[in-house]
Amino acid sequence: GVGIVLVQGLAALCFKPALLPLLAFVWVYFALMSKEFFISEWLRSRPIAYMVSHMMIMPLLDFYATACDWLFSSTANPPVSHLIWFLVASFLNGAVIEIGRKIRCKKDEELGVETYTVLWGASKAVVAWLIAIGLSMTMALMAGAEIQVLKPITLVLVPILAGSIVWSIRFLKNTEQCNGKGFELISGIWVLAMYLSLGGFPIILRWLSGGL
Repeated sequence: GVGIVLVQGLAALCFKPALLPLLAFVWVYFALMSKEFFISEWLRSRPIAYMVSHMMIMPLLDFYATACDWLFSSTANPPVSHLIWFLVASFLNGAVIEIGRKIRCKKDEELGVETYTVLWGASKAVVAWLIAIGLSMTMALMAGAEIQVLKPITLVLVPILAGSIVWSIRFLKNTEQCNGKGFELISGIWVLAMYLSLGGFPIILRWLSGGL
């Protein structure tokens, strides 16, 4: 961990020293998160607060990552109208992963492990996961509209959303003998697809327009 911090700090210093305060903020939040903000028992008794406090690391990381671009602009100010949708989508992506990895079949539940299927029941857990995906897609589409890649992002995300719904229905039809790992896999695919779409399509389109 110390080695990684040194590498990150050196990279930021070489790239642009102004990045260091932003990076330090991420480090501090991550350190507090790793200690569960010194209120472990309070957080663990409140699953929503626990998830929200931990998922905030996602938009913080993405804000720092995007700063590697906008901090070099002439104004050196974050493009709020573009970033807000992306950062909210990042937070929701964290929720998708967090909920998805804690949805399990009854046969796979472990004693003492607080999964969302245990805390909320299978139906509520699956619905919460689908809502997180739906909200994440909405934010991603808003971000895509801002940077003029709405159509290609829609073509990528809608089929995954449809697959998520189909998988959820199959799971709820038989919560005794099912495969809860599918939710974790789909969550990973969803997050990768969203980030690659929002990050990749603008670069590809810019390259194509430059080539033309």
